[in-house]
Amino acid sequence: MATATPTSTLPSNMYISGLPGSTTSTTGGIIPTTSYSTVYPSAPATSAPAASPPTVTATTPTPGPTTDTSGTGGTGGTATTTAQAAAQAKLAAYIKDQTDAAVAGQMQSGVTAGGNYNNQGNSLVEQLQQGQSGIDSARKSIAVNQINSINQLADQIRQGLAGSRVTLANSNALDSSAADAVARIYSNYGDTQRNVINNGAAIKNDEQDTAQSNLGLQRALGENNLDTYKNTTIDQIANQTQQALSSLDSLGQMQGLTGAVDINGLKQQIVKNAQDKIAAADAYVQAKLAGVQALTPDQVAQRAATLVNAGTTSSNGGLTYQQLTPATATNPNAGAAVPASMPLYLKPKIG
Repeated sequence: MATATPTSTLPSNMYISGLPGSTTSTTGGIIPTTSYSTVYPSAPATSAPAASPPTVTATTPTPGPTTDTSGTGGTGGTATTTAQAAAQAKLAAYIKDQTDAAVAGQMQSGVTAGGNYNNQGNSLVEQLQQGQSGIDSARKSIAVNQINSINQLADQIRQGLAGSRVTLANSNALDSSAADAVARIYSNYGDTQRNVINNGAAIKNDEQDTAQSNLGLQRALGENNLDTYKNTTIDQIANQTQQALSSLDSLGQMQGLTGAVDINGLKQQIVKNAQDKIAAADAYVQAKLAGVQALTPDQVAQRAATLVNAGTTSSNGGLTYQQLTPATATNPNAGAAVPASMPLYLKPKIG
C-alpha cells in the first residue's frame, strides 16, 4: 500500500459544488479558487482500483425572494447550505468507500501473514525432521554395529575356549592350572576388546552429539526468525493502516467532516486480525515442532536390538577391534581362535 501524505488541498479533479472557496463556472461546473493537491493511498493489491473522488456540479440557484427557505431557489443562505451539505455527503460516501477498501486490504494482509508464517514454520519443521532422522538413524547403526561386534567377539571367545579345552584334554591337563590360565587369558582378552568396541561406539556417538547440538542451534535460529517475522509483519500492517486511514480522515477534516474515519477502532480490528491469524499458524507449527525429538539412549538400544534380532548386519564391517585369528591345524581343535597372549604350550599345533 503506497504511503499517503495529506496536504491542505483537494485533488484537482474534485469539483464539489457548495464547498467554501469555490465559484460557479459559466458552464455550470465548479472551479476551485484555491489550488488543491492531495495524495490518496493506493488501494490494496487485492481490491479493485480506487475510484476517483466524485465530481459534483450544482445548478445555479434561480433568483428568488431573499426569504426563500425551500432550498430550490433564492439568494439566501439556505440554498448555499444545502449545496454544501450535498457536497459533503458525496465526499463522506467517497471516504467511506475508500476506508472500506483499505480495511479489506489490510484484513487480507493479515490472512496472508498467517499463511506465510505457516509456510515458514512448515519449512523449519521439515528441515529439523530430516536432520533428526539422520542423527537417529546413525545412532541406531552405531548400536547395531556395537551389538554385532560384541556378539562376534563372544563367539570367537567361545570357540577359543572350546578349542583350548580340547588341547588340554589331549594333554591330560584339563584339570590343571593351565585350564585356569586359559580362562583368565580369554577373560582378559574379552574385557579388553569389548572396551575397544564400546569406545569406538562412544567416539561415533560423540560425532552425533555434535550434530545434535548443531541441529538445536538451527532450531533456535528458525524459531527466532519466526518471531521476528511475526513482530515485523504486525508492525507493518499497523503502520500501513495508520497511514491509509489518516490520509482519508484528513481529507474529510479539510472539508469539515470531523471524525469521518474511526482510525483507532479500525486499526485495532486490523491488528487483532493479523495477530489472530499468525497465532493460529504458530499453534500449528509449535505442535509439529514438539514432535521433533531425538531418540533417547534406551530407545536407540531397543530399536537396535530389534534390528539385530531381525538379522540386520553391521554396516562397514562393524566396529574395529583386535579379532582372533583362527588357527589351521590337523589336530582336533583346528579352526579354534586363540589370543596372541596364549602360552605356546596351550596354542594348537600348526600342521
